[in-house]
Amino acid sequence: MRELRRLAQIAYDGAWDSYETDLFSDTKYEVSMVLKYYLENTDRIPLYIQAELLECAQDGCSSISSSSGLPNDVRARKTARHMARICAIIDAYFAESELHSQKQDGSESNDLQQSSYVPKNDDAVLGGLETHPSTAFTLGGLEGVKQQYQSSSTELQIAALQKAMNYGELGIDLVLMALENKKIEVQNAAYRLLKSKEGDNSRVKQAIQKIFNLIEALEDHLTHMSEHESFINSLDPADYRSSAQSLESMREERELIELELREAKAIVKL
Repeated sequence: MRELRRLAQIAYDGAWDSYETDLFSDTKYEVSMVLKYYLENTDRIPLYIQAELLECAQDGCSSISSSSGLPNDVRARKTARHMARICAIIDAYFAESELHSQKQDGSESNDLQQSSYVPKNDDAVLGGLETHPSTAFTLGGLEGVKQQYQSSSTELQIAALQKAMNYGELGIDLVLMALENKKIEVQNAAYRLLKSKEGDNSRVKQAIQKIFNLIEALEDHLTHMSEHESFINSLDPADYRSSAQSLESMREERELIELELREAKAIVKL
């Protein structure tokens, strides 16, 4: 994982270098090494982040390719963005691993066992007094909460997430999924609920850290764009024929990134 992070950082820096030089051969090689390393070491990468990493690596290769049909400056920026995402995902993974290593053996599993699958007061439980799913069946329960979450109403979705927190890890699964909801209000509600569990749940810690890593990566990306925008502005049009087009495409991409950044910050607003 650390080697993949290192390769992605090299490719990220190389993408910005190629932006100024229009020389993409080195960057294409660097990005291809990211994908190559991933494919050769998939079994050493945690399953829950494999799909994201693979998508970013493949998209990076597609962006930097000369056959992509994109202007050179756009190729460089898009490639840098995909590599930045890989770095953010891996950084979040290491943050979660560090938290896990600080805990005493068995303490987390005990917490999960005690908190999982707790029915609401108004649920009807069949199968005796035991509430574990192996010995009882809850009418309504978490399945009812999940059904409510499928509503198109923002208010009902948020209410469902609040109820889900009564079901331990099984409910937290639903709240974690809500971080990917298309509605910012629902994502923010999920974040607020998960924040209370951040200290004692490694999965929640990792999910929250991932959002902040994304914010940091987007802000860093905007900083690089500002630097290169100044660089283009300093060029003589005779030396850089497509400077006007480059600035226009950069402004369009800046608007998209700024929108994504605003949305990410809205998710973590308390």
